[in-house]
Amino acid sequence: MKIFKKVSIFITAIILIGCAALRMPVPSQTEYFTSKAAGFTFDKEKKEVNYYLVLALNKKFENTVFAEIKFQNPEDSNDSIVLNETIAPTSEKVAILSPAIYGLKPYRNYKTVTTIYQSPEKKKIITSHTQLVRSMINFSRLPKDWQKNEK
Repeated sequence: MKIFKKVSIFITAIILIGCAALRMPVPSQTEYFTSKAAGFTFDKEKKEVNYYLVLALNKKFENTVFAEIKFQNPEDSNDSIVLNETIAPTSEKVAILSPAIYGLKPYRNYKTVTTIYQSPEKKKIITSHTQLVRSMINFSRLPKDWQKNEK
């Protein structure tokens, strides 16, 4: 009976861990930003997949600031895809589209991090905002002409 109880607890723990891993990411909210949209888009003409991220400003910046947006690279998580943008004090939102990405795995979360700097030299961080993005795309099932080695 003790073994059955231990096995039951173990199986229940595995199921709960699996359920937690399947949760969809929720929109992040920080002092300066709320994530309004985050995902992947298909460009049929170019035959490529891109990240997209739309952030609404919760609080305006007093001066122009400099954003560094890092998208987790599905092919190599140690080599982020980095974009730089300026945000004017009058901006109400920030919309970003990444360059083409490859190698997305299905049912996996990928991370985007937006870091706001006071100047282009990136010495003083004002804030940062992280958003997870769920891929439902199995890249290996896309047509071959969408694959990187065909570009």
